[in-house]
Amino acid sequence: MRDPFDTFMIYLPYWLPAVIVGSVLQWLIIRGAVLSALRRHSWDRRNARESTATEPDAPAGSE
Repeated sequence: MRDPFDTFMIYLPYWLPAVIVGSVLQWLIIRGAVLSALRRHSWDRRNARESTATEPDAPAGSE
């Protein structure tokens, strides 16, 4: 019967690279989503600021 540490060390070269690659892929996906959300938020704020600054006031009789 093998010692649990021996089994762990035998299978380490198989699962460790998979865990590392999976972690890197998850980090890239999450980073991309966060950057996209920040970019969209910045774009929305900039357009909201520009649209309020450029909209003409309502005519006096339209109330």
